[in-house]
Amino acid sequence: MNKALGIRVSLQSRGNGIGGGKSMLILSNHLSYVDIFVISSFLPVSFIASVDEVKSNPLLGKATELSGGYFVERRNRSGLRTDIESISEILELGINVALFPEGTTSNGDRVLPFKTPLLSIAQKAGVEILPLCLKYTSIDGEALTDRNKDLIYYYGDMKFFDHLFKLLSVGYVEAELSVLDKIDPQEAHSRKEMASAVYDMISSAYTDEVMAGPAQNG
Repeated sequence: MNKALGIRVSLQSRGNGIGGGKSMLILSNHLSYVDIFVISSFLPVSFIASVDEVKSNPLLGKATELSGGYFVERRNRSGLRTDIESISEILELGINVALFPEGTTSNGDRVLPFKTPLLSIAQKAGVEILPLCLKYTSIDGEALTDRNKDLIYYYGDMKFFDHLFKLLSVGYVEAELSVLDKIDPQEAHSRKEMASAVYDMISSAYTDEVMAGPAQNG
């Protein structure tokens, strides 16, 4: 799918996240529907996705289903315990599970605050958390700027097929996926403390790359 969409991905290890052989809860920032193809091109993973935003989409819904993904209703707090139990069982089978804790895509200016309830899955399943920092750096060889970023970023009230057709008109997009240090959730005093630690890691890596890389906005 990355080839079909013209996505070229480079993997960077900035911590101890690669290796170990055990399933992990993977947490990443979220910029576009393309993110799921970028991440799955390097890691076998089952995605947690929103019923409202993803399941009814013919491309994203099918891609999530083929990954063995699990759909949640983020607005349905009453089903949270069942979701955590079910996703924990997937991890206990030795399958990596990926979650976008921002709960939605951003416009690329920053990493949005995390929604924390589902992060307790890691403690429930007894697995480590692997933070990833995802960044798109250029389009057709030109640095990503406010002028062209919406060709890849997908957020707000953008229409899916309108955006997809524009993306398909692009020759290629370059992306960087940084693997950060794994976190043992058992060492955190609370879910919010754990979420804060992961957020700080991803946000710092994203800010460093935005400021230092060729894709600096403005």
